[in-house]
Amino acid sequence: MKTTDEMMKEVEAGVKEGFSIVILAGAPADFSFQNKFENKVDTAREVPEVKLIKTPKVSSVAVGKAFVVGFSAETVDNDEELTKKARAKMERHGFNMIVTNNVSRHDIGFGSTDNEIFIITNESQMKISKNNKIVIARGILDNVKKELELQRRRV
Repeated sequence: MKTTDEMMKEVEAGVKEGFSIVILAGAPADFSFQNKFENKVDTAREVPEVKLIKTPKVSSVAVGKAFVVGFSAETVDNDEELTKKARAKMERHGFNMIVTNNVSRHDIGFGSTDNEIFIITNESQMKISKNNKIVIARGILDNVKKELELQRRRV
């Protein structure tokens, strides 16, 4: 897959096949170029005007049809601001769970083997303190399993 549209079609196909959990990629392209050039842009010409357009949200094909885990990478000053933004995003997109981290920190996230996250649902919030990304990933999966078990008990 090369585009957000292609990713969206794959997720939609998986949900139609019966996938009951969708864990979304952390950062597919939020924007794309409005105009695409077929050939190389000659640098001897004027610089072309570049306009961006929003790409569709991959989650839109899965919300309401599967348990959807979204991600929220934010640049914030503190944990309270981080979780507030994540909760707003979770509500706006209809996620069942959201995983958020502060990408303004240089000791975690991009370019690091460590991360620190919050896992948020409508009923709960938990922090996984700075740890190896493998441990973080396991924590996310354990929480997805726990949430699905809770949902099954409610039914």
